Amino acid sequence: MRHACVMENRFAPAIPQLPVSDLVATRRFYRDVLGFRIDPVDGEHEYASVSRGAAVFHLYASDGAIPPHRIVLPAWDVDAVHADWKWKGAHECSEPEEKPWGVREFTARDNNGHRLVVRQRLRASLPAPREPLENVRIVKRLPTTGEYHALVEAVRWTEFVNYEAAARSLSRSLFCVVAELEGRCIGMARVAGDGALFFHVMDVAVLPEYQRRGVGTQLMNRLVEFIRNSAPEKALVGLFTGAAQSPFLERFGFRGPVAPLMGMTATSLEQV
Repeated sequence: MRHACVMENRFAPAIPQLPVSDLVATRRFYRDVLGFRIDPVDGEHEYASVSRGAAVFHLYASDGAIPPHRIVLPAWDVDAVHADWKWKGAHECSEPEEKPWGVREFTARDNNGHRLVVRQRLRASLPAPREPLENVRIVKRLPTTGEYHALVEAVRWTEFVNYEAAARSLSRSLFCVVAELEGRCIGMARVAGDGALFFHVMDVAVLPEYQRRGVGTQLMNRLVEFIRNSAPEKALVGLFTGAAQSPFLERFGFRGPVAPLMGMTATSLEQV
């Protein structure tokens, strides 16, 4: 049985361990004031786990002095978190400010003096759009193997693509479009999934020399049209992308990285 290769030297999100003077009071503070969930753990009299979205803290009882820790919490809407925490009585809750390094943030302290920095990344300034590209045709078809390989190499996805399996994956797409210019494939985008409840946007790629000229927008508009006509109520539509591309994809209704659902991936699976 073949398994995907295990990616070396990568870690899951780190879990801060915070010393606290009163475990019961701290659990209550994180739940009632900061909106965290109390997670079940062993040794509840000396140890606790709290979580909110993808943020997880481990709390442990300490008899000594509590050195203050500083923790950064990425948020989708920093002002909404600030309003909620201030109303509920978070300690030393400062006003949100935009910082020169491209974030909007505020700080608060928990009941042990630990400093929580709630931070929202400001929308990155996109490169100025160039002259719209004329005579581009958006064609409903799969790219050829050669066209797909050329796109992957041009946008530097070679580290993430298994070429041997790519042809099978492409053939199982729910929907795929290719951008053609004078008969040449200059971009593509596709949708995978079960066609019922799950739709996954994949391989949205445009050759670098034709980017920022409206080609990606035309490709995404065709995908959005297909999903709107095909997906039933409560279907889950998702994608994975790099942070630099998120402002472009937000235009089509996608939100992240902080969301009610947490994306997870696996390069190999084990039975437990």
